[in-house]
Amino acid sequence: MASCRGGDGPAVAEWVARLGHRDWLERARAAGTLARRGQRDGAVAGALSEALAVGRVTVRCLAAQVLGRLGPRARVALAALAGALRDRNPAVRRAAAVALGRIDPLVAVVAQRRAGRRGAVSLAERAHRPFAPDSARPRRAA
Repeated sequence: MASCRGGDGPAVAEWVARLGHRDWLERARAAGTLARRGQRDGAVAGALSEALAVGRVTVRCLAAQVLGRLGPRARVALAALAGALRDRNPAVRRAAAVALGRIDPLVAVVAQRRAGRRGAVSLAERAHRPFAPDSARPRRAA
């Protein structure tokens, strides 16, 4: 795994390893730290793309989610995310589809078609739709 030690804490590989921690709070902390570090450190996207292929289900899901949070900065992980569309776990496939949509929507559509996902609206397209404001949502009768 890629390792990049900075002056501010553990190496990227150590944070990626923490994505598989037993405690959910530690996993969330690792995901947040990797997302923040990814804004300025190119090694994060590479390490997360490696984790997509070899980690446990939790690690693969979190890796895809963090890559999606990085957006276009995670372009180096496009091939790994496209491969994750064929993962045996549906949660990993969904996370990869959403991440692809946030990184590059055009690549997401092509990758999903190649992976056999030809639904009416892809998950990647849904990820970019704006949410309806509260005023536009129908109200329930009291």
